[in-house]
Amino acid sequence: MGDLMLERIQENLLNCLQDMDDVLNYCLEILSNNNVIVLIEKPLYHQFKISYHHLSKVRDELYDQYLNLENKLSLAILDLTLEGYEWIEFINQLLMTVEDQWINGDINVNKYLLAQDILNLKLEDKVILDIDDLDLVSNSTNPWICVYIVQEGSLNICHSVAWKTKQEALTFALQMSGCRRDYVFNRFQPR
Repeated sequence: MGDLMLERIQENLLNCLQDMDDVLNYCLEILSNNNVIVLIEKPLYHQFKISYHHLSKVRDELYDQYLNLENKLSLAILDLTLEGYEWIEFINQLLMTVEDQWINGDINVNKYLLAQDILNLKLEDKVILDIDDLDLVSNSTNPWICVYIVQEGSLNICHSVAWKTKQEALTFALQMSGCRRDYVFNRFQPR
């Protein structure tokens, strides 16, 4: 393979990797942004998360191919490039859906208000709300909410549970690490 052709392939791969990095960084910002988590529906959030992991895997495989390009040119480069751009297109469609929901005001008000109550607690540094818990608790009729923080990798994930009585919520809070007495509140009472 000629030097000029190798340079063009390397340049194209670098452009593709940069496109993937840009989308991955943007996805990571969305996945860790509580405002977005509160506004979008759970299935859409999980599609985002799955797409992020798939694109990340494709990007890593393509980068490995790029590193070994001088030793071996593989057809996998084309397949990975095409797959990467398919994931980028899919993620962009998800972003348009989120934008449409925002513009149309398709927001679950109960989930939004609950999230605001949780974020108004004096929690540890930066936390990310768990969307599954938030959906379950916002749809529950139980008034007492107990919030607890779990470290997952480098992230502090804020989980929540709904209880019928204050006593149940406080008992849970005492038994749960990452929880304190002041992480228990009644969502139907003004604070």
